[in-house]
Amino acid sequence: MRLRCQFEVERLPVAYRMMFVSLIKESIKRSAPTLYESLYFFNGKPSKNSKHFSTALFLPKYKLIDDEFHIEGKISFLISTPDYEFFLHLYNGLQQIQEFTYQTYTLHRGKITLLEEKQIDQIPVYFKTLSPIYIRDAHNRSIAPDDPAFERELNYIANLLLKNFRGHGLKQPLQVLENQLKKTVVKEKIREFDHGYLYFTAYKGNFCLNGDIDDLRLLSQLGIGFRRNQSFGMVEVI
Repeated sequence: MRLRCQFEVERLPVAYRMMFVSLIKESIKRSAPTLYESLYFFNGKPSKNSKHFSTALFLPKYKLIDDEFHIEGKISFLISTPDYEFFLHLYNGLQQIQEFTYQTYTLHRGKITLLEEKQIDQIPVYFKTLSPIYIRDAHNRSIAPDDPAFERELNYIANLLLKNFRGHGLKQPLQVLENQLKKTVVKEKIREFDHGYLYFTAYKGNFCLNGDIDDLRLLSQLGIGFRRNQSFGMVEVI
């Protein structure tokens, strides 16, 4: 399941990802407070458990001035998930939000559209990234697609994502058969109110995976890699 939500906004920070994390949290909080608490808190503290969705943001024509996008036209925010309950409450919550303010930026919500998903009926599967894929090792070092460790770390996070969602991991290991992924560096704030930034080396483009067809169907909805709820790792079947 996936949707596109359009917004009118005059400017956005280059480090926009946490703004849209906050938007999703506010949408779920309005529609289903109990689900919000279970997703984002554990024993009264922020939960670090993985979330069962991925996101991507598409900007129209813009000018980059200092650390801001000055935008002409509507932006499109995409969300993908296999979790029906989450999807339903997210949709209902977004409908309740006409205007969303984050720091000094204000989004004016437009049309919400349910999107048709391309079906996976054979393997291998060719994907394109809608938001860049971030794969890292246990030391938080970004792994490039041509690194021998890439496939191993990809399998690690894919196995973990599937296990967290359905109770068991990969049915068989993933194989990267082809990739046309190119490097992109993503800038994001470390904290909401300071001036520090983190830089993530991620990859965007097309790639091909072999594996169990049910695994690949779920991963096409969950997303691939780390930080998927922060506009990384959303993919589309091609």
